[in-house]
Amino acid sequence: LVPLLLVAGAHALHDMAGPHDESWKSILEKAGVEVSCLARGLGELPAWADIYLRHLQEAMLDHGLNPDFCTGE
Repeated sequence: LVPLLLVAGAHALHDMAGPHDESWKSILEKAGVEVSCLARGLGELPAWADIYLRHLQEAMLDHGLNPDFCTGE
């Protein structure tokens, strides 16, 4: 399981991978599915971060703003 969130906060960790009966992990395991959890947000994945920054830069350009801070220039 991977949270489709920019960051994996308490909500993702509790509801997705928590030990209680209502977590996604517990429900899937009870159904016989082998589960492993990637408890980090998509923002920590380099390819996803690149996409996010590219979209941010495009949005800033569309609104006449300077996106140079996104590239470290």
